[in-house]
Amino acid sequence: MTNKNPYEVRLEILKMAQELTMMKYQNDREILMNNWANNADFARSKNEKAADLALPEFPSEQVIIEKARLLNEYISNNK
Repeated sequence: MTNKNPYEVRLEILKMAQELTMMKYQNDREILMNNWANNADFARSKNEKAADLALPEFPSEQVIIEKARLLNEYISNNK
């Protein structure tokens, strides 16, 4: 087991926050694309226009940092 200094721990938390945030974004985007594809096929079969596609917003640095703060708070308070 290696001991990590506080900077290494914070970097790992930040990486974890980025991974979690990106996984959520990609999952939300995939669900939306699948729903849109199904709706487009349905609309085409009825000669209607499919609904416009509004993709989820790409996670900003601020969103990732906030997620890291939440993770750090949880880790710090649940030893």
